[in-house]
Amino acid sequence: MQNILLLSLLFFSTSIFCQANRLVGYWQVKQVTVEQETMTPVSKWFHFDASGNMQGGNGGNMNLFGSWTSENESSLIFSNQQGKPDRDGPFSVSWEGELLILERDEEFQPVKVTLEAFDPTNWPRAPWDQISGSWILVSDTPVPNAEALQFAEAFFRWDNSVSFNFGHETLDSWTALWRIHAHRPQLELAPRATDAAIMTWNIEFSKEQMIWTRNFEGNPQRLVWTKKP
Repeated sequence: MQNILLLSLLFFSTSIFCQANRLVGYWQVKQVTVEQETMTPVSKWFHFDASGNMQGGNGGNMNLFGSWTSENESSLIFSNQQGKPDRDGPFSVSWEGELLILERDEEFQPVKVTLEAFDPTNWPRAPWDQISGSWILVSDTPVPNAEALQFAEAFFRWDNSVSFNFGHETLDSWTALWRIHAHRPQLELAPRATDAAIMTWNIEFSKEQMIWTRNFEGNPQRLVWTKKP
């Protein structure tokens, strides 16, 4: 009888521990909706550790630190590093299979965040993690009646500066500032020359290639780059 009681207590305490720790782990944002609009950030992730600490970021960019608390796994509230709770209040917590669902109102609009667990050995990568380094243009779909871009080689630095065609004997070299949109895979180039227009490209990666696409005055344009050894 005593052994049965001990086993029952052990099972009960283990069950409570597992439930209380279901939120602990690494979570990647799968989708964010505000009202009916999808506003999913690029490669957004969170880490809730068992001691109540929280970190978050986008890809390799860690930009969020603080703590988390949950009451009976029905709500979740974040606090900043100074211990001040999120001004928008707690999220309600629910589950859709293995997906974690967080919901609350922000500025009188319903917000729904869907997260899925990920293995930290397979970290989410964002375009800004993949773009750094040297690239060679291997394919260019020209646009009729448009001025040639004169791209040949590009070196993207971690500090958001990019250099084009340096050391190239037949093409002019130039520099720009680069950034990637936080909510969609879109690259923006701002040439340092004051009379040059800002360019916006859709960007994707496939193995060792980087692909840019855009519509220029109704004409599709596609550039394919390969990583320089």
